Amino acid sequence: MKYEHLFYFEVKDGKPYICIDRVFEGGRRDFMTHQELPHTEGDEEGFDLMEELASWLGGSMLIDCPEFREHIGINE
Repeated sequence: MKYEHLFYFEVKDGKPYICIDRVFEGGRRDFMTHQELPHTEGDEEGFDLMEELASWLGGSMLIDCPEFREHIGINE
């Protein structure tokens, strides 16, 4: 089954999250995962958080890709 990933920022119950959904042909969206964002103090903490989230985001989308899992030898 082919799908793409959509990531977005969302506030739920007053807490900020980065979310990832799967988007299937025809436009159906299924929630995949999310990460709550901690409060940061200043630019340095903010940029550190950005790097941490970039790694989490990339890793989450890659491990959810069947072709990538096959490429690195991870079976479902």
